[in-house]
Amino acid sequence: MFPLPGLLWPLLNMPRGLVVYAGNNSKWRAFAYYKNGNGTQYGVKEKSGSTVSGKAGYRYYDVKPHGGGESFRVAAAKTLDEDVKKNPAYDPSSWNEVGYFNWEPLRNSDGTIKAKPDSTGEFSLIGKKMRSVFSLPDHLVQPFQNVHDDLDPDGTKEDTRKNFFQVLKDCPDQGLTFFAYAGHGGTKSLPSACVREKDIDKLVEHIRRIVKPDGTVIFYACNTGKPGGFASQISQKLPGMKVWGHSDAGQASRNADKLIYQNGQYQDIRDLIDQTVRHKFAPYLLASADFYVRLPFMAIEAVNQELRQATV
Repeated sequence: MFPLPGLLWPLLNMPRGLVVYAGNNSKWRAFAYYKNGNGTQYGVKEKSGSTVSGKAGYRYYDVKPHGGGESFRVAAAKTLDEDVKKNPAYDPSSWNEVGYFNWEPLRNSDGTIKAKPDSTGEFSLIGKKMRSVFSLPDHLVQPFQNVHDDLDPDGTKEDTRKNFFQVLKDCPDQGLTFFAYAGHGGTKSLPSACVREKDIDKLVEHIRRIVKPDGTVIFYACNTGKPGGFASQISQKLPGMKVWGHSDAGQASRNADKLIYQNGQYQDIRDLIDQTVRHKFAPYLLASADFYVRLPFMAIEAVNQELRQATV
C-alpha cells in the first residue's frame, strides 16, 4: 500500500497546479426515435424496460415525444447499435414495424440541436472550485474549446485536439503540484479533448514539464481509472506521480469510484479509509462543497478525521 500525500493547509503549502477543462457544452447524443414515414426526430429513448417474453433478443423501450405528451412503448433489439443507422422498432402488440432508433445528436421541438449542460453544469465548475480553494491564478485554470462536439458545425476533432494541447503548451509554469483535467472520459481516451491512446506520450511530455516528479495527476472524467486504461497508462510513464481516475461512469467531480495509480499499480481510495467511516465517503462527497477538490492532497488520517466529523 502506498500512502496518500500528506498536506497541511497553510497558504505556503497550498497545492498549485494547472486545471484544464472542456469549455463548451457538447451536443446531446442519444438514441433518437423516428416514426416510419417521418423524416424528422419524433422523440428520444427515455428508458429501457424488460426483455420481451417469447422474443429472444428483444426488449421494451419507452419513448418520450419531443413535443411533450405521454411516453409510449415500443420493442426493439435488446442491444441498440450506435453504428446502425436504423435500429427497427415494433409495436409490442401487433409486431408491425412502426419506426426506428438512431444514435445521433438530439433536437429540440423546433429542430435545433440540443446541448448538454456538461461544461456549464460540471466541468467549468470544477475549474472554478479549484481556483477558489487553492487560490490559483487565472492562467492556471484554462478552458479548451471542444469545438468538434459543440453547436458550432465547423469544428473538427483535430481542431479540438490542437486546442487542448495548445493550452498545455502555453502554460509557462514548471514544477507544479498537480495537473487536473475535467471533461468526458473513456477507458482509453479523453473524448472531450479528442486525446487518444496514441496521444498519451505527447500528453505525458507536457505533464512531465509542468508537474514535479512526485506530483499528482487528476482525471475528473468517467472510466479513465479502469484497470489497464488511461490513468494506468499515464501512471506507468510517470512512475513517481499519483494518478487519480474514476473506475466507472458518474458525476465527474463527486464519483466515489476513485482509483489511485502509482507506477501502474492501483488502490481504491475506499480501501484506505477506516472501515468505521467508510460508509460516509460517498454521501460526504455529494454533500461537501469542496471535499472532492481537497481529497487528492489529504493524508488518509485527515480524510478519516473529516469523515468522523461529517454529519451525513
